[in-house]
Amino acid sequence: MTNMLRTFGKAPAIATFICDVGKGIVAVVLAKKLLCGDADPLVCGYIAAVFSILGHMFPIYFKFRGGKGVATALGVTTALAWQTFPIVMIPFVIIVAVSKMISLGSIISAAILPIATYFVYYFWYPECSPVVPTVATAVIALLIIFMHRTNIKR
Repeated sequence: MTNMLRTFGKAPAIATFICDVGKGIVAVVLAKKLLCGDADPLVCGYIAAVFSILGHMFPIYFKFRGGKGVATALGVTTALAWQTFPIVMIPFVIIVAVSKMISLGSIISAAILPIATYFVYYFWYPECSPVVPTVATAVIALLIIFMHRTNIKR
């Protein structure tokens, strides 16, 4: 989305953001509704989440050169446990407002995501084990941080 903002302006960047978030939501919802069969819908949802982000980061049709996965991660985590949204967005907004660096806000919010997910499942969904969601969001966080490696070097 940041590249779209720099290259084409606000309107295309907003459209890209909405589509990327929507892509994550649709992937999770469809996986949970259509593909699970007898499997645990929570596990199916988090598998779909990881693979939709991988598909965003490494799309075959763009020679495996995609985005950093932040907006798609926002979509999948919101679809799976909406309570994580404010927990990761508040620090993101504060960091971006203070530092003017979207990448820094993205990296720190990604690092917060697995911790937030653990506590969301621990407190809001005590009937569910937080292991799968926490591990899946840790993988997502590591992928996002990896995709920001050039930003980290700067």
